[in-house]
Amino acid sequence: MKPGDLVRLRDYRPEVEDVTVGNLDVNQRGWVVPNGTIALVTKVITDRGGAANYHILIDGKVGWIYEEDCEVVNETG
Repeated sequence: MKPGDLVRLRDYRPEVEDVTVGNLDVNQRGWVVPNGTIALVTKVITDRGGAANYHILIDGKVGWIYEEDCEVVNETG
């Protein structure tokens, strides 16, 4: 995934109906969106071990999500 990609937020556990989006401000809590919500990737953050998480834009709010909690629905370029 890369900036500009649209992603669908999802949780594979059948009993989970919502996905938690992390807040970029560590002093504030994240927020919950329904499983299947579409978001725009704005930035990719990769840690030293190669794991990625993504800054995403949803309804005018920017947050972050783990790679395993989203899937690309449209790759640009």
